[in-house]
Amino acid sequence: LADHDPTMHGEVAAIRDACKRVGTHSLKGCTLYTTAYPCPMCMSAALWAGIEKIIYGCTVDDTADIGFKDDEFYEAIKSGEAIPLECSDRGLCQELFREYDSLKAQRY
Repeated sequence: LADHDPTMHGEVAAIRDACKRVGTHSLKGCTLYTTAYPCPMCMSAALWAGIEKIIYGCTVDDTADIGFKDDEFYEAIKSGEAIPLECSDRGLCQELFREYDSLKAQRY
């Protein structure tokens, strides 16, 4: 929290560091070791990176015991009540996507 960055969790830092070290966005075939069961953000980052296995020590209940609320985040996501979502300017955004797609840029 020194940088006031709520996304800088240990797993995210490890993924960023590993990608820099191997020189690619893909960590396919890698295992992530972490002290606790990953929060939804870290789990998503691991999925985006292609990590194939996660080894963790503490459970979600263990993290709740010391004040983390990952279980609340998982429940909010499951229920669809995490953050209100609203679709806006879909046509304009679709045009941007088509432009991007025409570049044939590398995808994750």
